[in-house]
Amino acid sequence: MGNVTVFSEDPVAMARHWVDQGATRLHLVDLNGAVQGKPINERAIKAILSEVGEEIEVQLGGGIRDLETIECDVD
Repeated sequence: MGNVTVFSEDPVAMARHWVDQGATRLHLVDLNGAVQGKPINERAIKAILSEVGEEIEVQLGGGIRDLETIECDVD
């Protein structure tokens, strides 16, 4: 976590970019959530789903440690 490469400050725009480039699915990883053991970037994830979630399959990882989190409604 101490060595960071930032490709974009706008995750929604990046998701849109990949869909526009022909991506058929996205795999998102909440790296902060993976370290903390619980989802941290829910706001960004919800924004990405709002932008592209109806167009392509979106998988999510990072910080998911229990059934309650898995069943969480992110819509």
